[in-house]
Amino acid sequence: MKRPILSILSLVIPVIASAVGYYGVKNVKGATNLGEAIGGFLAWVIVVVLAGIVGEVLAIAGLIRGERLVWLGVLVNAALVFWVI
Repeated sequence: MKRPILSILSLVIPVIASAVGYYGVKNVKGATNLGEAIGGFLAWVIVVVLAGIVGEVLAIAGLIRGERLVWLGVLVNAALVFWVI
């Protein structure tokens, strides 16, 4: 068994992207119209979905490499992408 480098990255990248995106949404200035009100949220959703897709690709690469704990990354990232979509 190889070290689970890609498996760990597949779990860490979406968590960091979600936290940074949430921080960005919380620091958006006061909304004066509907576009400003939901723009930050939509940007956060896009970031989370893209991070989930990157995490899923890394988890599949880890699966091909034969790493440990790779199924956890596959399941968590698939749930994240389907939950957001």
